[in-house]
Amino acid sequence: MHARATPRLPTLPGDEVKLGLGLDLPWGRPIGWSRDGGRDHLSPRVARFLERYGSAFGSVFVSWQPRDRAVLRAEDYFEAFDNFARLTPNVTRALHHTALNTGALSPEDPGHLIDVTNAWIERYGMAWVNEDLGLWSLLGRRLPYPLPPFLTESGLRACIRNIDVIQRRLAAPFLVEFPGFTEGASFAIGAMNAYDYFASAVEETGSPCTLDVAHLLGYQWMSGRRGEDLFADLDRLPTSSCFEIHLSGCQIVGEQFVDSHHGVLHALQFELLSRLVPLCPNLRVITFEDPKFTDDGVLISASTDGFERLRGFVDRLGAQEEPLETPADLREGVPEAGDAEDLEETLYALLYDQGARAEFAARGWDLRKRSPFDTVDMSQLEKMSRLIVRDLLRRSHVGSGALPTLFPLTVQAWRAQHPEDPELRSLIRDFCASPSFRKHREVPTQATGLCLEETFYRFCLDADFVDVEVLEAEFLAVMIRSLAVTPEPAFSVPAGIRSCATGWFALLGTPERPILHAACGGQLITGEITALLAALLQEDATQVAAAHGVSVDDLAPAIDHLRSLGLLPASA
Repeated sequence: MHARATPRLPTLPGDEVKLGLGLDLPWGRPIGWSRDGGRDHLSPRVARFLERYGSAFGSVFVSWQPRDRAVLRAEDYFEAFDNFARLTPNVTRALHHTALNTGALSPEDPGHLIDVTNAWIERYGMAWVNEDLGLWSLLGRRLPYPLPPFLTESGLRACIRNIDVIQRRLAAPFLVEFPGFTEGASFAIGAMNAYDYFASAVEETGSPCTLDVAHLLGYQWMSGRRGEDLFADLDRLPTSSCFEIHLSGCQIVGEQFVDSHHGVLHALQFELLSRLVPLCPNLRVITFEDPKFTDDGVLISASTDGFERLRGFVDRLGAQEEPLETPADLREGVPEAGDAEDLEETLYALLYDQGARAEFAARGWDLRKRSPFDTVDMSQLEKMSRLIVRDLLRRSHVGSGALPTLFPLTVQAWRAQHPEDPELRSLIRDFCASPSFRKHREVPTQATGLCLEETFYRFCLDADFVDVEVLEAEFLAVMIRSLAVTPEPAFSVPAGIRSCATGWFALLGTPERPILHAACGGQLITGEITALLAALLQEDATQVAAAHGVSVDDLAPAIDHLRSLGLLPASA
């Protein structure tokens, strides 16, 4: 291990502890980002909330989530973030990332993602960026809830490597957040103590950190601690590097501690907060994360109680000591993560393949040699697997829909053969375990891969339960609709789809009766066309003229028609 590095703390005006606001803003949600009439902005509900309560906060962060599946460009988010900036003119702005994936064992290249993030930092004066230490995606596929990092030596080395790359290249300090532990959605892999693990990752990379009290309580709770023991071992945390503390809604349901982000703060959070603050000399922000509010922007009563109590707590705090000095240079020579434990591949198999889980359970987790998976509660892993299936059944993208909606005839054929699976959970479980799904990629730090729709199409083709012509027609129609709203996709365009002057097109049907599906200039074009028009879309006009026994001049009306639709360039 390396010697401790000095925390690279953000700079804030004044020296008092400020009340912060954190907002998770999914696209198309009432509390989220909206896209109306081709313009991106905060939803009216969020805008009204900021107008009512914005002056109470000294800092505001928003959680970034991709708007669509287009190639990631900073400027594509300027309109939305400009609106956010106009509504937060007098506060410090920050960003909560969801794609840096600091817990990944497989080296990822975050270069383009960091370049995009740096453009936002510069344009909006963002004082810091933070992200939970953990796995937000697994081998290119996003998870429905981020998992803690692998609590092993190789996992720690990987985290240190990833954090160092981010700290060196990010234009603002990167705050590493203690990972979330919530029953029913996450589980720990490996036996290292999470407090010691987090302290090593933070101190060896010179990172400031964020301590989320619900995450801390969730870890202690899942470790079997109750009562006073929930507040034990705070001295094992890197409290001198703590710049920010988060409080988000959590609850105890039966015997489970749930990090629900429902806007209602728990008494245990305030008890832990009161014990943490004296241990954090560089604390500058205490953030209320994800409060809930009405259409009029008014906090719901359950969120109001927590907000007022938290605001009073912050108001009573005296000024803190001056922050530690930021080091001139960050460390070089980060150790590479070892490949002795193929943890990501094993975790992938256990989460996405029901057969693999059954095999592991039958052989008792291969007790001939100790494995980090010996520490995993099989029931927690099963719950995460069910979350993945539910997420894939519901997942939709801009201009698209969920798989059952996109492939109605294909799904109908499955149900006809599998009446025992009306909710399609077995279909999606089989899909997840298939070689086709392995080719799916959807995160910006991974190489371009196949979109969800194409991997589903390939799976159905291999499974052979639906007529091929029906499946192909649904698939190409789905992809053309997706390309109409995402003309420059971050996924690989299927082989059956070709580029044209202003977009994309595909031909179905027979050579005698071709059917055109096209996305040109953001417009959808669907219908039967002539064999001559189909030929002009695929071949040079001279070749088409020779094949049909006419002159090129005779083809002029057909060519002009295709030009008017945006299928051929003006010079064709």
